[in-house]
Amino acid sequence: TSIIIGSLYHSEHIRRALFARIENLVKNIPAPYGLRRPLISGVSSPEMRTTSRAPNHAFMWN
Repeated sequence: TSIIIGSLYHSEHIRRALFARIENLVKNIPAPYGLRRPLISGVSSPEMRTTSRAPNHAFMWN
């Protein structure tokens, strides 16, 4: 499993948001359940970051 992210992200922040916060909570859950740690990859030609205000929208899922 892998996740490809465009640009302007911090890999440690993404890792923590996706699975690192619950690693210690799910160590002993029964099979076939488990924590998956996908490969997190960026694009090969990232954009240069320009400073500006954050957008007024967000994407959330559960």
